Amino acid sequence: MSTIQLPPSPPESQTGSTQDRPTWRPERSRNDVLAALLIAFGLLFLVSNVYAVGGGAFLLAIGLAFAFARITSGRYGFAVPAGILLGLGAFTMLEEANAITGREPGWSLVLLALGFVAVYVIGWRPTAIWPFFPALALGTIGLLFLGSPVLRPLAAYAWIAIYWPAVLVVLGLWILARAYLPTAIRRPFELLALTAIIVYGVVAFAASIAASAAVLTPGFDSSFGSSAPWTTAGQPTITLNAPLGASGALRIVNPTGGSTTVRGGDRSDVQASVTARSWWFPVNPPDVRLTPIGGVLTLDPGNQLWSGFPNQLDYVVDVPSTASIDLQATSGHVDVRGTSGAVTVNNSSGSVALSQLTGPVSVHASSGSIDLANISGELQVSTSSGSITGTGLGQLRSATSSSGSIDLAGTFSGDSQIHTSSGSVNVRLGPESSAQLTANSSSGGIAAPGLSLANPRVGSHSLAGVLGSGTGSLQVTTSSGQITFQPGG
Repeated sequence: MSTIQLPPSPPESQTGSTQDRPTWRPERSRNDVLAALLIAFGLLFLVSNVYAVGGGAFLLAIGLAFAFARITSGRYGFAVPAGILLGLGAFTMLEEANAITGREPGWSLVLLALGFVAVYVIGWRPTAIWPFFPALALGTIGLLFLGSPVLRPLAAYAWIAIYWPAVLVVLGLWILARAYLPTAIRRPFELLALTAIIVYGVVAFAASIAASAAVLTPGFDSSFGSSAPWTTAGQPTITLNAPLGASGALRIVNPTGGSTTVRGGDRSDVQASVTARSWWFPVNPPDVRLTPIGGVLTLDPGNQLWSGFPNQLDYVVDVPSTASIDLQATSGHVDVRGTSGAVTVNNSSGSVALSQLTGPVSVHASSGSIDLANISGELQVSTSSGSITGTGLGQLRSATSSSGSIDLAGTFSGDSQIHTSSGSVNVRLGPESSAQLTANSSSGGIAAPGLSLANPRVGSHSLAGVLGSGTGSLQVTTSSGQITFQPGG
């Protein structure tokens, strides 16, 4: 029997033995870090010889060097100093550029939290989610320090916090479904779900702070013994006076979450009383200015932070009854009454009450109810999330609520539109009302008890007819809810 001769085996050096394969050796890792640091510092010193370079740039450069070492060496440990130094460097650079100040310590915590998020990104181990836990803790504390004035753009989204129970539902469904999924699919889904929950929690918490300073308000004052939140006892109040000016207009800005009250009366100047309130700590007198800006008298707050905690400012403003008002507020109750000039109100998150106004009125609340009484001028009113109620309305032009009921009473003789995406509509028509009336509800009934209409056209979810002489137009629509017309108002 012949035998098969096999060719001689090549030496181990040619077989790709694991002993001779290239490996990421510790010496190579140390060399990578040293090289990256030398390059970073060399470039920094070259630039600093020509341009001014602050400490923030040095911290960022060192962080980038560690990130480079992580990429080239494959060692996860380099991601930790990389992310932390990048976060601290960003904070230092912003402070050096006067974009933020040392009186805002919340920013250091927020940016350090983002640094831990960078640790996860630079390290890029999908299952190593530990950086999110210090990021969430630091970010939450930082947002608490920053408070509602800095976070006011998020106030309009405070409504998402009410859906937190959905997180429990999702977790329960996931526990039921995960056993039926392959491990390769299960892990990415778990990471994605955890990331989504963390992002939702941070955004909901930040928006809630912006909307109502809920974390800062409960049950504490500087005496540590009172249960009354944000007590004004011992808090400074200042009074400012200034002539209204030739424009006859007053602009009011209150982004601090405090209340704003404007009262028209028999006077020639503007008087503003401003009270500052804070959490636990005594505060300095509020830094508020009442000065003409661009020809318009403006009541505007300055820096309201004391040791990182926000002051809440309450305004009480007395104005000539003929004054025109432009009011911008965030997360606080607004009350305007007794003026004949034009009134414009925008409140990011908070209730609005307007009464005894004879001039044109435009009011919008991103999240909050709107109450109207005796508005005889042209009226435009809207809220993204909240109810609208009104009595004694003379010239309603539009009323819109994305989510909330509408209940209006008055004289409807011009062109008016009333709409709510989700909620009921009740319209009480005064005896002098006259309009071509049309109403449609995508999901809900329409009723008009005791109302006399000419040429009525009634459908299962619609109603049309002529009210009085039909000189105006009244259109009422709701996507989901009951529409009711009745005499009165």
